[in-house]
Amino acid sequence: PFRLWGVIHDRDDEFLRIAGVDTHTGDKFNMDLMPDYARVYLPKNACGNVIFRLYTNIQHSLDPGVAIYDEHGKLF
Repeated sequence: PFRLWGVIHDRDDEFLRIAGVDTHTGDKFNMDLMPDYARVYLPKNACGNVIFRLYTNIQHSLDPGVAIYDEHGKLF
């Protein structure tokens, strides 16, 4: 349901760095996954829908209390 593909680029006990592709748009992205949060890095002209697809699917499948933050604070 995420329409994302990626490979693990770096790994530690509680950290994964993934180099990925949004299979819906073909845009590349990077993602850091930790036990309590994740960071998604999008190139300047990438489609931001990947963020909202992740948010919706995580909210539905894992944690309805998930929140999204940017450099200014909590968005929703």
